[in-house]
Amino acid sequence: MLDTRQHRSDQPNSLAEANDPARTMTGVDQERWLVDGMSQSGARWNLLANQVMWASNDRVAGPAQSFDFDNWDGYRVQRRRLLDLFGSGRVSNPVVLTGDRHATWACDLRPDFDRPETRAVGAEITGTSISSGGDADVAAFHATYNPIKVDSPHWKYIDNRRGYVLCDVTADRLLASLRVVDTVWAPTAGITTAAQFRVAAGVPGLDVVHDDGGQPRAMVNRRYPYTIDNDQP
Repeated sequence: MLDTRQHRSDQPNSLAEANDPARTMTGVDQERWLVDGMSQSGARWNLLANQVMWASNDRVAGPAQSFDFDNWDGYRVQRRRLLDLFGSGRVSNPVVLTGDRHATWACDLRPDFDRPETRAVGAEITGTSISSGGDADVAAFHATYNPIKVDSPHWKYIDNRRGYVLCDVTADRLLASLRVVDTVWAPTAGITTAAQFRVAAGVPGLDVVHDDGGQPRAMVNRRYPYTIDNDQP
Protein backbone atom coordinates (compact mmCIF):
# COMPACT_ATOMS: atom_id res chain seq x y z
CA MET A 1 0.00 0.00 0.00
CA LEU A 2 1.46 3.31 -1.09
CA ASP A 3 1.09 6.66 0.65
CA THR A 4 0.93 9.16 -2.21
CA ARG A 5 -0.07 12.16 -0.08
CA GLN A 6 2.33 12.78 2.77
CA HIS A 7 5.72 12.48 1.05
CA ARG A 8 5.12 13.84 -2.47
CA SER A 9 6.45 16.92 -4.16
CA ASP A 10 3.86 19.63 -4.75
CA GLN A 11 1.70 19.05 -7.81
CA PRO A 12 3.21 20.57 -10.97
CA ASN A 13 1.53 23.21 -13.09
CA SER A 14 2.83 22.19 -16.51
CA LEU A 15 4.15 19.26 -18.53
CA ALA A 16 7.65 20.68 -18.20
CA GLU A 17 7.37 20.56 -14.41
CA ALA A 18 5.78 17.09 -14.61
CA ASN A 19 8.94 15.88 -16.39
CA ASP A 20 11.27 17.21 -13.70
CA PRO A 21 13.44 14.24 -12.57
CA ALA A 22 13.51 15.56 -9.02
CA ARG A 23 9.73 15.44 -8.66
CA THR A 24 8.50 12.50 -6.57
CA MET A 25 5.09 11.07 -5.72
CA THR A 26 6.37 8.87 -2.90
CA GLY A 27 9.53 10.42 -1.51
CA VAL A 28 12.91 8.74 -1.79
CA ASP A 29 12.57 6.41 1.21
CA GLN A 30 9.18 5.05 0.18
CA GLU A 31 10.32 4.48 -3.40
CA ARG A 32 13.28 2.48 -2.11
CA TRP A 33 10.92 0.47 0.14
CA LEU A 34 8.63 -0.19 -2.83
CA VAL A 35 11.42 -1.24 -5.19
CA ASP A 36 13.00 -3.53 -2.61
CA GLY A 37 9.68 -5.03 -1.57
CA MET A 38 8.40 -5.79 -5.05
CA SER A 39 11.77 -7.02 -6.32
CA GLN A 40 12.37 -9.32 -3.37
CA SER A 41 8.86 -10.42 -2.45
CA GLY A 42 9.15 -13.87 -4.02
CA ALA A 43 5.36 -13.73 -4.55
CA ARG A 44 3.70 -14.94 -7.72
CA TRP A 45 1.53 -11.79 -7.75
CA ASN A 46 2.55 -8.30 -6.66
CA LEU A 47 -0.60 -6.26 -5.96
CA LEU A 48 0.05 -2.58 -5.32
CA ALA A 49 -2.73 -0.54 -3.70
CA ASN A 50 -2.45 3.12 -4.62
CA GLN A 51 -4.54 6.29 -4.36
CA VAL A 52 -4.12 8.00 -7.77
CA MET A 53 -3.99 6.72 -11.34
CA TRP A 54 -0.72 5.46 -12.83
CA ALA A 55 -2.01 5.17 -16.41
CA SER A 56 -1.76 8.31 -18.50
CA ASN A 57 -5.13 10.05 -18.51
CA ASP A 58 -5.59 12.77 -21.12
CA ARG A 59 -8.70 14.87 -20.49
CA VAL A 60 -9.37 16.11 -24.04
CA ALA A 61 -9.80 14.40 -27.41
CA GLY A 62 -7.57 15.11 -30.39
CA PRO A 63 -3.96 16.31 -30.55
CA ALA A 64 -4.29 18.75 -27.64
CA GLN A 65 -3.50 17.37 -24.19
CA SER A 66 -4.74 18.20 -20.71
CA PHE A 67 -3.81 16.28 -17.59
CA ASP A 68 -4.69 16.16 -13.92
CA PHE A 69 -1.23 16.55 -12.43
CA ASP A 70 -2.43 15.30 -9.05
CA ASN A 71 -2.19 11.83 -10.61
CA TRP A 72 1.01 10.05 -11.69
CA ASP A 73 0.82 12.10 -14.90
CA GLY A 74 2.40 14.83 -12.76
CA TYR A 75 5.36 12.63 -11.75
CA ARG A 76 6.44 11.18 -15.07
CA VAL A 77 10.11 10.47 -14.54
CA GLN A 78 9.49 8.51 -11.37
CA ARG A 79 6.56 6.69 -13.01
CA ARG A 80 8.77 5.72 -15.96
CA ARG A 81 11.46 4.50 -13.56
CA LEU A 82 9.02 2.27 -11.69
CA LEU A 83 7.36 0.95 -14.86
CA ASP A 84 10.80 0.11 -16.24
CA LEU A 85 11.24 -1.94 -13.05
CA PHE A 86 7.94 -3.71 -13.75
CA GLY A 87 9.22 -4.67 -17.20
CA SER A 88 12.68 -5.73 -16.03
CA GLY A 89 11.67 -9.25 -15.01
CA ARG A 90 12.42 -8.50 -11.35
CA VAL A 91 8.74 -8.07 -10.39
CA SER A 92 6.36 -10.98 -10.85
CA ASN A 93 2.91 -10.12 -12.24
CA PRO A 94 2.52 -6.50 -11.06
CA VAL A 95 -1.06 -5.23 -10.82
CA VAL A 96 -1.85 -1.74 -9.53
CA LEU A 97 -5.19 -1.30 -7.75
CA THR A 98 -6.20 2.35 -7.58
CA GLY A 99 -8.90 4.53 -6.05
CA ASP A 100 -9.71 8.25 -5.92
CA ARG A 101 -11.83 8.37 -9.08
CA HIS A 102 -15.61 8.36 -9.40
CA ALA A 103 -15.23 6.01 -12.34
CA THR A 104 -13.64 2.74 -13.45
CA TRP A 105 -10.57 2.57 -15.66
CA ALA A 106 -8.96 -0.76 -16.63
CA CYS A 107 -5.62 -0.13 -18.33
CA ASP A 108 -2.41 -1.60 -19.61
CA LEU A 109 0.67 0.01 -18.08
CA ARG A 110 3.51 0.96 -20.43
CA PRO A 111 6.70 2.87 -19.62
CA ASP A 112 5.94 5.22 -22.52
CA PHE A 113 2.21 5.87 -22.93
CA ASP A 114 2.85 8.04 -25.99
CA ARG A 115 4.12 4.97 -27.87
CA PRO A 116 1.22 2.50 -28.04
CA GLU A 117 3.35 0.00 -29.96
CA THR A 118 5.50 -0.61 -26.88
CA ARG A 119 4.72 -3.64 -24.78
CA ALA A 120 2.71 -3.60 -21.59
CA VAL A 121 4.63 -4.21 -18.36
CA GLY A 122 1.68 -4.46 -15.97
CA ALA A 123 -2.00 -3.71 -15.46
CA GLU A 124 -3.96 -1.15 -13.49
CA ILE A 125 -7.56 -1.36 -12.32
CA THR A 126 -9.00 1.89 -11.00
CA GLY A 127 -12.22 1.31 -9.10
CA THR A 128 -15.27 3.54 -9.07
CA SER A 129 -16.80 5.13 -5.99
CA ILE A 130 -19.29 3.12 -3.96
CA SER A 131 -21.66 6.06 -3.53
CA SER A 132 -19.75 9.35 -3.82
CA GLY A 133 -21.15 11.57 -6.55
CA GLY A 134 -24.59 10.00 -6.41
CA ASP A 135 -26.06 8.17 -9.38
CA ALA A 136 -23.77 8.59 -12.36
CA ASP A 137 -24.65 10.35 -15.60
CA VAL A 138 -23.38 7.51 -17.76
CA ALA A 139 -24.26 9.09 -21.10
CA ALA A 140 -22.41 12.32 -20.30
CA PHE A 141 -19.37 10.43 -19.06
CA HIS A 142 -19.07 8.32 -22.22
CA ALA A 143 -19.75 11.31 -24.46
CA THR A 144 -16.72 12.98 -22.88
CA TYR A 145 -14.32 10.06 -22.54
CA ASN A 146 -15.10 7.69 -25.43
CA PRO A 147 -13.45 10.05 -27.97
CA ILE A 148 -10.41 10.30 -25.70
CA LYS A 149 -10.33 6.50 -25.37
CA VAL A 150 -9.84 6.24 -29.14
CA ASP A 151 -6.57 8.13 -28.70
CA SER A 152 -5.64 6.17 -25.55
CA PRO A 153 -5.21 2.52 -26.58
CA HIS A 154 -3.89 1.62 -23.12
CA TRP A 155 -7.42 2.26 -21.80
CA LYS A 156 -9.14 -1.11 -22.15
CA TYR A 157 -12.37 -0.19 -20.33
CA ILE A 158 -14.02 2.92 -18.87
CA ASP A 159 -17.32 3.49 -17.07
CA ASN A 160 -18.64 5.64 -14.21
CA ARG A 161 -21.42 3.65 -12.58
CA ARG A 162 -21.21 3.25 -8.80
CA GLY A 163 -20.03 0.06 -7.18
CA TYR A 164 -16.81 -1.79 -6.41
CA VAL A 165 -14.25 -4.15 -7.93
CA LEU A 166 -13.87 -7.70 -6.60
CA CYS A 167 -10.58 -9.45 -7.40
CA ASP A 168 -10.27 -13.24 -7.41
CA VAL A 169 -6.68 -14.45 -7.67
CA THR A 170 -5.38 -17.94 -8.45
CA ALA A 171 -1.92 -19.12 -9.41
CA ASP A 172 -2.81 -18.74 -13.08
CA ARG A 173 -4.83 -15.53 -13.27
CA LEU A 174 -6.39 -12.52 -11.59
CA LEU A 175 -10.07 -12.00 -12.44
CA ALA A 176 -11.50 -8.61 -11.47
CA SER A 177 -15.27 -8.17 -11.51
CA LEU A 178 -16.84 -4.71 -11.64
CA ARG A 179 -20.03 -4.85 -9.57
CA VAL A 180 -22.41 -1.90 -10.06
CA VAL A 181 -25.73 -0.81 -8.55
CA ASP A 182 -28.84 0.65 -10.18
CA THR A 183 -28.89 3.54 -7.72
CA VAL A 184 -27.15 4.63 -4.54
CA TRP A 185 -30.35 6.08 -3.06
CA ALA A 186 -32.43 2.92 -2.45
CA PRO A 187 -31.54 0.04 -0.09
CA THR A 188 -33.27 -2.33 -2.51
CA ALA A 189 -31.04 -1.40 -5.44
CA GLY A 190 -30.06 -4.27 -7.71
CA ILE A 191 -26.44 -5.16 -8.35
CA THR A 192 -24.93 -6.64 -11.50
CA THR A 193 -21.53 -7.55 -12.90
CA ALA A 194 -20.94 -4.85 -15.50
CA ALA A 195 -17.50 -6.05 -16.65
CA GLN A 196 -14.69 -8.48 -15.91
CA PHE A 197 -10.96 -8.04 -16.51
CA ARG A 198 -8.46 -10.88 -16.68
CA VAL A 199 -4.73 -10.71 -16.06
CA ALA A 200 -2.95 -13.95 -16.96
CA ALA A 201 0.12 -14.89 -14.94
CA GLY A 202 3.25 -14.17 -16.95
CA VAL A 203 1.39 -12.02 -19.49
CA PRO A 204 1.60 -8.29 -18.65
CA GLY A 205 -1.52 -6.24 -19.28
CA LEU A 206 -5.18 -7.18 -19.06
CA ASP A 207 -8.05 -8.38 -21.23
CA VAL A 208 -11.71 -7.41 -20.95
CA VAL A 209 -13.55 -10.74 -20.85
CA HIS A 210 -17.03 -9.38 -20.12
CA ASP A 211 -18.62 -6.01 -20.89
CA ASP A 212 -22.34 -5.25 -20.61
CA GLY A 213 -21.93 -2.30 -22.97
CA GLY A 214 -22.10 0.37 -20.30
CA GLN A 215 -25.87 0.39 -20.23
CA PRO A 216 -27.31 0.98 -16.75
CA ARG A 217 -30.63 -0.50 -15.80
CA ALA A 218 -33.47 1.93 -15.01
CA MET A 219 -32.58 4.13 -12.07
CA VAL A 220 -34.80 3.87 -9.02
CA ASN A 221 -34.48 7.58 -8.20
CA ARG A 222 -33.27 10.27 -10.60
CA ARG A 223 -33.63 13.19 -8.16
CA TYR A 224 -30.23 14.20 -6.83
CA PRO A 225 -30.06 15.53 -3.25
CA TYR A 226 -26.68 17.18 -3.97
CA THR A 227 -24.43 18.22 -6.82
CA ILE A 228 -23.21 15.33 -8.95
CA ASP A 229 -19.46 14.91 -9.46
CA ASN A 230 -18.75 12.67 -12.44
CA ASP A 231 -15.06 13.58 -12.65
CA GLN A 232 -15.58 15.58 -15.83
CA PRO A 233 -12.72 17.71 -17.17
